[in-house]
Amino acid sequence: MEILHASWVMPRTVEYDNQGKFIFWTESSERLPKSKNCCHPGVLSSSDSLNSVLSSGLAMHRSLLESIHFEPTSFLVNLPSTDDCPLPSMEMCQLNGEYFPDEFIWNTWEIFGLTVSRPLLFLREIQFAARFDHPGVCLGSDLKFWIQYAQHFRNLVRKHQFLPNLQCQQLVQGKKTQLKIHPGWIPAGTLYEDGIRTFAESLPGVCRSVTAIESKEKNSINDFPTLRATDLLRHFSEQQLEQLVKESSFTKQIINRLGNSWLTHAVQHTSSNAAQSTSVASDITLECYNQSRMWHDAIVGRTADPDDKTGAANFSFGIRLSETSENSGEKWYLSFFVASSVDPSLKIDLTDWWALSDAKKSRWLKHLGGQFERNLLLSMGHAARICPLLWEGLESSQPTGVSINLHT
Repeated sequence: MEILHASWVMPRTVEYDNQGKFIFWTESSERLPKSKNCCHPGVLSSSDSLNSVLSSGLAMHRSLLESIHFEPTSFLVNLPSTDDCPLPSMEMCQLNGEYFPDEFIWNTWEIFGLTVSRPLLFLREIQFAARFDHPGVCLGSDLKFWIQYAQHFRNLVRKHQFLPNLQCQQLVQGKKTQLKIHPGWIPAGTLYEDGIRTFAESLPGVCRSVTAIESKEKNSINDFPTLRATDLLRHFSEQQLEQLVKESSFTKQIINRLGNSWLTHAVQHTSSNAAQSTSVASDITLECYNQSRMWHDAIVGRTADPDDKTGAANFSFGIRLSETSENSGEKWYLSFFVASSVDPSLKIDLTDWWALSDAKKSRWLKHLGGQFERNLLLSMGHAARICPLLWEGLESSQPTGVSINLHT
């Protein structure tokens, strides 16, 4: 009997480029003799045996496994133990009819596994394969968790819950400090933040008790780090988004439309343009970085206004179809309006909104929310993704609607 596990292992270094590893490993009911090097005696300890579990145990096609690409590796995990031997997982105890003891100690054990180069694809295929009955193979709670979170993260990407981003790295050279700005991408949005909090509460403890092996000398038990669940999920999400961008290709037309803006550097942050991205990154100024932060904070809803208690949208965005003044029956106008979520009877066309004085707008904001125009822009953007025709109405700094006819 094999229990399949997975761990996201963050590096212990504080370097800027701290790439994590998604490691697949398998717990077996057959235990090896105890060793002196603190290797876990109950896990498969060869690449061939782990590949056999995937190809034979889960019936995953060999060509698929080759496209994912695996590398053998080892990491450390802090596990409940007794008599100098790690206790089996709860899943293994249930299958073997054993009881988890009331008293145990914590020890650090070395785990052999396979580093997965494309975690999102791997987890999707594992989820599909697990739908069928595979005698002798069972998914551990940690692997089930990562499958669920990967599915949630893929949905966020489909909903465009991410933004281009500039990150500032501080380089210390003797007594001099130099700033280096890197283009990239980060997940963002309410759905992402809510998902982080929700999944952090259900993160299995074994996912937080792992660490990388930084040297040939084994890490001390007293030096074992304690990972925050939110930090672990953010690190995984940011790195997976970067990988998705690197696997994407952008046409010259898209890059030319961005011009010389800092967004061009983020778009060129792909595998095909990695060298070009590295060279242009040095041209990004601190002023450009500050502008990007202001743009990013405005979109995600961070504000320094003390009177703005919340960035939540208290309105619904709507579209009204009406005939034009010509009344020819061939031309119509799609006008934009908003209605208060608290009192739907309070409605106002955007044509009237832009004409209001600041004093009248302040009274309306009590019903529409403190960050009304930011949330309005996001709502119109979501609507335009569903109906691309609406993009034409967003070309103005004060959008009010879009004209249509029979040929539209």
